[in-house]
Amino acid sequence: MIRTTLLLIALVAPPTGWVTQPPLQVARVGLDVATANGTIVAVGGFNPAKPGVFNVAETTRTDGNRTWQRASPMPTARANVATAELGGLVYAAGGFTDDDTLDTVEAFDPAIGSWSTVTSLPRRRGAAGAASLNGLLYVAGGLVDDEISASVLAYNPQKKAWAPVASMPTARWRLRLVAAGGRLYAIGGQSADGTTLSTVERYDPKADTWTAVASMTQDRGVPGVVVIKTSIVVVGGCQFVGGQLRALRRTAEIYNLNTGQWLPVAAQLPHGRCSLGAATTSDGSVLAIGGADDATGAPAATAEVDALKL
Repeated sequence: MIRTTLLLIALVAPPTGWVTQPPLQVARVGLDVATANGTIVAVGGFNPAKPGVFNVAETTRTDGNRTWQRASPMPTARANVATAELGGLVYAAGGFTDDDTLDTVEAFDPAIGSWSTVTSLPRRRGAAGAASLNGLLYVAGGLVDDEISASVLAYNPQKKAWAPVASMPTARWRLRLVAAGGRLYAIGGQSADGTTLSTVERYDPKADTWTAVASMTQDRGVPGVVVIKTSIVVVGGCQFVGGQLRALRRTAEIYNLNTGQWLPVAAQLPHGRCSLGAATTSDGSVLAIGGADDATGAPAATAEVDALKL
């Protein structure tokens, strides 16, 4: 018991706070981030102060000085795209244009710096969550043909085909999906009434079933989420009530896969952050990447990147 307590204290009370890192080249909200073979890839998004959604892709390494470089742009410009790594590629699924929801799926190969087109989603889907597990790419929830969905799809790259799996108990969009401990976790997001969720649901691919696990200490839409060893780390996020933005979270919290508990992180982000991406570095730091912040009072797109060593 003493050993477990000491471990939890070490996780939730890091010795240092968030440290500013080299920023993105393009400030943006509604981006997503995935890492493939040591390359962190940040794709898509938009800036409320500028017209149009972005096809921008930027990369940095998990080691080195973490300076961001422009990569080949996505063939399809979009925001709130769901990204995940599978087989050394970063897949970008669905998302929104200025006028429509997309079924488009494209894959980026960091080794050669190029994009390719992948089998489209069966239906248009935006603001979903994506993660890979056991050789399959999963896409969960989102806005599907103008309705908030609980449905989940799995893509088999060998068959080049999408197939449905068990739906989540809760319909949600603007969620994050991560793979940890051989299972998937659907984290936060917004419900159909526009209110952000603190709930978390876990998928067992062997049983093809979802179960509720402990809720986060705060409700969060489009937070940054990463997995470090036996922990899921959630950073920032929006708070909505009835579709109205109430707050940009500065907080972070950690879910321990062994204990099934969420605990708050002592260090807070310099500013409230929402609709951001996240990644881990080779030294075990968590990166909070882009999104919207409230540094000037009103939410605005940021290129800021901050690191926290856990």
